[in-house]
Formats: sequence, structure tokens, C-alpha cells
Amino acid sequence: MTMFDTSGKAPPTNWDFDEKDWYLIHRAHLHGALKEIALSSEGDGTPVKLSVSCNIVDMDPKEATVTLDSGEIIKGDIVIGADGVKSWSRSYIAPNIEPYPSGKCCYRWLISFAEIEKNESLKKFSQWHGRWSHVASKEKLIQFYKGMGQEVEQLLALTPEDGLHIWELLDMDFLPTYIKDSLVLIGDAAHPFLPYMGQGAAMAIEDGVTLAALLPRGTSTDDISSRLQSYLKCRKERVERIQILTRENGKDANDPNAKRISHDEALAGIKYCQNYDAWEFAKQMLVDSHR
Repeated sequence: MTMFDTSGKAPPTNWDFDEKDWYLIHRAHLHGALKEIALSSEGDGTPVKLSVSCNIVDMDPKEATVTLDSGEIIKGDIVIGADGVKSWSRSYIAPNIEPYPSGKCCYRWLISFAEIEKNESLKKFSQWHGRWSHVASKEKLIQFYKGMGQEVEQLLALTPEDGLHIWELLDMDFLPTYIKDSLVLIGDAAHPFLPYMGQGAAMAIEDGVTLAALLPRGTSTDDISSRLQSYLKCRKERVERIQILTRENGKDANDPNAKRISHDEALAGIKYCQNYDAWEFAKQMLVDSHR
């Protein structure tokens, strides 16, 4: 990992945190792979049935039902609210808590790998895309990062004139809980993340893995309530700690309220994020709960 300071220089850094394997992957490719597995008839379990363009007009967390605008009522054992940062299902748990602008925006765009690979010094850079809100100016982008080092300036020069957008970064206060009766929130619906630690998607996946570990096939409906309580114990403290680390990591160097994070503190934070096995942690909690 290379970290640049505000002068564009890259002081020597040593980040030894690879106790667990980790992978760098395009977000869209990961999403596609997970979707393919979920819909596949191969392997154990019933394939997911994907329904699109469904407008949900009501939900009953106690009965684990959702009602569509067609009048159809769908019932399950639990309802998982995975509907993102502007979650509708969140209103059933914390109706007065809404995302708010963090005061910062993020430039995002796509550059062809073929263009990057023409320059040997730029091959280490990569960029993935997300949702956009405003078209941005390449001229303003280059001006904003002027003086950040030759490699950064060369990379920004490859930015296309069109396709550059500014994405507003949203934050949200901690929820009092992620569960209510048979409703459970995961991902950004429960805990939106700013991008400064790269942990938003990772935490959502950990949420899903934890639910899968705590609710294996054959789980009695009588046990669902206690299992969801275990989910809350597994996730809330960990997620909130990483959210705090993320916010501190994203503060400007000239922010008088910013806590100066030392190398050791930063390394400990990264290790806390990466050296964790959500499946094993949840399974152990399940074992402990039966002792």
C-alpha cells in the first residue's frame, strides 16, 4: 500500500497485515458472481427467486410479511431489509433516523485499463464505478489535485471529458438496533459507510454470512428471535467500531477536530477490519449459546 501526503510525496510505509487472504475485485464482478451462485440450482439449498419491479407498499415485521401494490402478500420466516442507504424498511425500526450529507463528495469515473497500462508507473492504480449524482468538470478535478505528485497528475490526465461525476457521500447516526420482531437490516440499510476504509461492501457481506451461520437449514421458527439477537451481538459493536475508524480516517488534515492517527493505530484498524472470520465467529456464538 502506498500513501501520499498532501505534498504528493509518498513516504515509506510498511503495512504488514496479511494474516488473512484478501482479494481486490471489481465490485460489479463480485456482485455478478454472488448473484449467479444465488440463482443457481447447483449446490445445497433452494435457489433464490429474483423478482424485479415489485413495489412494496406495506410490511408487517411481527408476521414477517410484505405487501405488494398488486395486493399480493408474501410471507416468510424473516424479512431481510437490504435496501441500501435510503432504506424504506429501516423506517419500521428507526423512523426518525435518516442519512445526512457528510459535507464531502467523491469524484468517480472509469479509465480504460488499456490506457493505464501504457504507462508503467500507473499500472498500480485501479478504479471502480458507483452511482452518480452530478456531472463533474475534468478541469476542476485536475486543478483540485494539482501538486499531488507526477503519477497522480498523469492518472488524472487520462480522465475522459464525459463520464466524470461527483457522488455525494452520505453518513448516518447509529441505529439503536438492526432488528424488530422478524425484520432484520443488513448492509447500508443498517449502517451506511463512508469510503475512507473501503469497508461498506465487506460489512454487508459479513452481515449476510453471519445470518447464514446463525440460521442454517432446519432452524426452528421458535429459535428465530434468539438467533436474530445473536446476529445483533455479532454485528453491531464491530460495525460501529469500523464506522468510527472510517470517519476518523476521512477527516481533513487541517480539521481541528481530527484525531491524528499514528501508524500503529492505522495498522491496528486495518487488522481489525481484515483479520476476522464472520462465519467462524457466528458459529462459535451459536455453540456458546447452547452451553
